[in-house]
Amino acid sequence: MEQDPCVLPKAMLTRSSLPCASLTWGLALVALAPAAHADLNSWVTQVGTGTPAAFSMLSITQPDSADIGVINGTGQATYEFVVNGTDAGQSSALMGIRNSGVADNCAIKFEQWPDTGRYGLTLGGVADYSGSFATFGSDVVLAFVVDHAANQTELFEDGVSVHVFPYAPHLSGLVGLGQWFDVVNGNHVDLLTGTIHGVAVYDTALPGSEIETHANAFHGAGSVGASYCGPAAANSTGAPATIVATGSANVVDNFMTLEVSGLPTNVFGMCLAGLSQGNTPGVGGGQGTLCITPPLAMMSTHVMSSGGSGSFQVPFDMTQVTVPGWGLPGPGQTWYFQAWYRDQNPLHTTNMTDGYFVMFQ
Repeated sequence: MEQDPCVLPKAMLTRSSLPCASLTWGLALVALAPAAHADLNSWVTQVGTGTPAAFSMLSITQPDSADIGVINGTGQATYEFVVNGTDAGQSSALMGIRNSGVADNCAIKFEQWPDTGRYGLTLGGVADYSGSFATFGSDVVLAFVVDHAANQTELFEDGVSVHVFPYAPHLSGLVGLGQWFDVVNGNHVDLLTGTIHGVAVYDTALPGSEIETHANAFHGAGSVGASYCGPAAANSTGAPATIVATGSANVVDNFMTLEVSGLPTNVFGMCLAGLSQGNTPGVGGGQGTLCITPPLAMMSTHVMSSGGSGSFQVPFDMTQVTVPGWGLPGPGQTWYFQAWYRDQNPLHTTNMTDGYFVMFQ
């Protein structure tokens, strides 16, 4: 412990082949080269148009401190970072404070002590919590979603939930950025070697879909195509689920992902595809409307769980997915997508997202 610092009607479906230390102050943060698709401006735009941030700051290239405002220590909060760091020293902090009088003696770690190579959370003098393996030397978007009532923190890396820590840190008021800062004696420990391109703090829990949107915006994986046939029927969350395609519509790139959000937590679902729109309510006795006309490609080898975020992502392999009679996606074709998922609303049932179409190039 660190002291110092879904069953579908068979006639409609065709199976697709898609495989469903402290350091000295002189070791300041060193700017690293951004990734090829990095777009900080797009991330800033998304942060500014979504859930209001209590605090945001850009381009932290040396250890710093800032007042992030009053963050509720009994409810929920989100600490989001766009960072590029290296594996230097035994421990490095993204944000941390000691002896502030208004928050925990705690830190959010880019690398947890002692030289674990993992993201982490630390409650000073009490416990070090290690999470998933850290990404070194590349731009990455991290979001730590804190739930004080449940005493847990869910970590998202590049929009995907990767770990749940059994601890909810409270960081509020004056904090260290790229360091664990002690207000009383001015010590600066656990310095991060790298650059925090941007940080945003929210006095609420960002939904998984918004976290994913922020990550996609930064990495240049914007949406392609458009929604139709919506809004879908509300599910047990009280709101409809949605589907969007991100990446590239260029067949040669073969880089597109179907992203489903707004689902109930911990339910299973899968994506469908076809080549024409439809409108068939109550398919299979469920509560949703099928927005695609058969024949359909059923991506059953990618049956996914929505997990704790109420979302999932499915890679769309343009060299594998076929619709009977049409084959693989081709330039000039418009394909239609939808997700079908299980729910309990109030009894066991199924539901569907809205539709989404993409014109391939």
